Amino acid sequence: MIINLRGIKALQQLRIEHQESAGLDFPMSCLTEMLFLYDVCKSLELSIFQAQEVLGAPAWDMVTRHINNPVGIPTERGRELATAL
Repeated sequence: MIINLRGIKALQQLRIEHQESAGLDFPMSCLTEMLFLYDVCKSLELSIFQAQEVLGAPAWDMVTRHINNPVGIPTERGRELATAL
């Protein structure tokens, strides 16, 4: 699927809004939202470079670490959620 620059900028703006809302807790407090945004990028068949631009470096690193973690090893966010329960 082909997406134009305007669409990429709209997705990037969505990430920026989450980033500004989260403040210093970004990207950890937005894991679910960034995973969703990553999935949107994949479904739109964006290149890795376009997806990195949409997510920004900190969120891209967090998402790729989360995806590449072996199953059963909790992420820092997962440990926080488990502790809160």
